[in-house]
Amino acid sequence: MPSSLMQADSPQSRNVLILDPANFIGGAELFMLDFLKGAAAHKDITFVVGTTGLEAYVQQVPESVPAHTLFLPRLKSTSISSWFDLFRAVRLLRRFVREKKIDVILSNSVRANVIAALALPKKVRLVWMLHDFTFPIRLMRFLAKKPHKIVCVSRIVQKYFLSATRGKWEDKTEIIPNGVDLGLLQKRSIEKVTLPQKKNDEYWIGNIGRIEPWKGQLYFLKAARRVLSKIPAAYFFVIGSPVDHDPVSKAYYEEIKTYVTKSGLSHKIIFTGYLKNVYPLLSQLDILVHTAVEPEPFGRVIVEGMAFGKTVIASPLGGPAETLEHEKTGLLVDPRDTVLLASTILELCNNPAKRALIGAAALRSVKVSYQQAFVTERLIRCLYSV
Repeated sequence: MPSSLMQADSPQSRNVLILDPANFIGGAELFMLDFLKGAAAHKDITFVVGTTGLEAYVQQVPESVPAHTLFLPRLKSTSISSWFDLFRAVRLLRRFVREKKIDVILSNSVRANVIAALALPKKVRLVWMLHDFTFPIRLMRFLAKKPHKIVCVSRIVQKYFLSATRGKWEDKTEIIPNGVDLGLLQKRSIEKVTLPQKKNDEYWIGNIGRIEPWKGQLYFLKAARRVLSKIPAAYFFVIGSPVDHDPVSKAYYEEIKTYVTKSGLSHKIIFTGYLKNVYPLLSQLDILVHTAVEPEPFGRVIVEGMAFGKTVIASPLGGPAETLEHEKTGLLVDPRDTVLLASTILELCNNPAKRALIGAAALRSVKVSYQQAFVTERLIRCLYSV
């Protein structure tokens, strides 16, 4: 951790509640866990985590940070019982904040942002984390006066917030992207996991993310079919799983598996499911392909791929266009154009020098803009600024 972080001027010590429902481990949850790993030792801040108790999340919270299971129900505006649950959650959170003498709440999801805003005692400061575009616009507009700071992970997320609130709270916004710990990634990449044995003449191309229609895995597979007709030595990895509570996600997963079976490519396309540690596989990929067909709020996996010096092909929609410089630190290709996507993959497979050049530039970009220590320092200073 930079010495400047440990020496940051602070008017007084602070008790900070990280409010993070974390019903699954996604980019937002990883952002907060990575932040806590670096910030937990800060001498002037005492952190407490409030979450729903998901074991996979709680196990990754630093031992020095107490993790409390709180009542943080999903918000369903059409359900009367949901409104009662919301009122109960607000009441219980307000009591918890007073009992623990919390000075600042850092809320880390739409659900957490809403509950924290409604529960906020007068003398407690509130920082919203905005990771995506799922905050209902009318509700955001109504509650946006409550937080004292709004942290957005990208310019496009900031733009979404400002559009929803008609630019009224621009002075409260700050952009702090996801970060990566380069040393930790390398350490995790050499952990022993079960993987196929990669041969020297093989090309491994991967797509990492939750299995959802907007993540565009079907376009990845359609491009894979074209590539495999030209390069039989290629293997394609679909790394991720559907969302347990989402029937649309599960149906999409079945759809793409059926496509692979009917295409006769089951021996060339590998579904890994959710990987607790994706980095041993990511480190062996030749190309990482991101295929979102809707604007990606940030695209954490893109930065992780760059951190391993990989050539990343990403959708130009949303955050990736902020992270990657086309033809320099990565390639921006609309995944819906599967002909272009396939030809881009083919070109990279046949041009290892280009892959190496782009990968090296990508790693340099990460070192300058996305190192976790820098991200942690900025968020710490944000907590002191409110």
